Amino acid sequence: MDRLNIVDFGALAGSNNAEAINAALAAGKAQGKSVYVPAGVWEYEGILTADSVRLFGEGYSSVLYATNQRNSALNVKGSGTALALLRFSGVPPDERWPNFEGQRISVRFGADGWSVSDCTVDAAISTGVIVAEGAHNGKIIGCHMRGTMADAIHLTGQCHHIVVERNRIEFAGDDGIAVVSYRNDGDVCHDITARDNRVTFNRGGRCMSVVGGADVLYENNTLLGNVNAAGVYIACEASYDTFGPRDVVFRSNLIRATGSEGKDHPSILIFSDGAEPCRDIHVARNIITNTITDTGGVRVYGDVQGVALEANLVIANPEYRIDTEGVTVRPYVVGPVGVRT
Repeated sequence: MDRLNIVDFGALAGSNNAEAINAALAAGKAQGKSVYVPAGVWEYEGILTADSVRLFGEGYSSVLYATNQRNSALNVKGSGTALALLRFSGVPPDERWPNFEGQRISVRFGADGWSVSDCTVDAAISTGVIVAEGAHNGKIIGCHMRGTMADAIHLTGQCHHIVVERNRIEFAGDDGIAVVSYRNDGDVCHDITARDNRVTFNRGGRCMSVVGGADVLYENNTLLGNVNAAGVYIACEASYDTFGPRDVVFRSNLIRATGSEGKDHPSILIFSDGAEPCRDIHVARNIITNTITDTGGVRVYGDVQGVALEANLVIANPEYRIDTEGVTVRPYVVGPVGVRT
């Protein structure tokens, strides 16, 4: 057979199956075979490692259930590693746990050519998927993430050439999809595309953000119902020692009912608080509706260079708050806007 079954390595319902799953994954790498998780609830406590191997199941019914959320990460490393058709569940978290052991899917160690597809994350004490440590040439496609305590999808640590597509994110505890580049990592995340995603009803954070990053494209996404902060956040945060964003395109998206009066966040917030400017930010042909607060549609302030707001259909009060130089606004006149079908 071209696949191995975790049951053949000792996986048993009602047991801690970490050792059996890791044994199957190691054998799959050594033999060049995929590893199969059959339908069922497979409990485990510990760190799982998928290195240059495909781990797949039957979809929602193939459950990797963390009995201890603080020790539950599945590390993705190596070349060509793939996770598909799996559900990551567990004991419901009652707090946010920042340590890496609690990140449900952790793509690190320079992983190359990896993918996470058609998976569900419905319990995470930290992030749903984190990509860091130079991981590259990867895809997160067709996943469903709900109720994470931190970001649903967090891209950081010099990761690059990543596609995030057709994911559904609900009730994230922090950002839905975030690109964050810290200066002590040495360089920015770059060449990131996120399209055709749906992010709804964040419990904290922003629907989508770029806090330091280069050559980032966000298009055709639907962002709904975030009253905790901006729907879209493009920024340099000196207080967190991040790089500035540059060459960021946000186009043909729908942003509805987002923004926070308490934080003075509109639907889209673009700013730098001083470390580096925001450079060459293009926001075009989006539908932006914010009638739940008076925080406005788009706000820009601080050190920015080459910010273009072009042909956006804005229904908000006020439509724009431009508190700095370096911004061009071209109002909507005619033509298609919003998510393309």
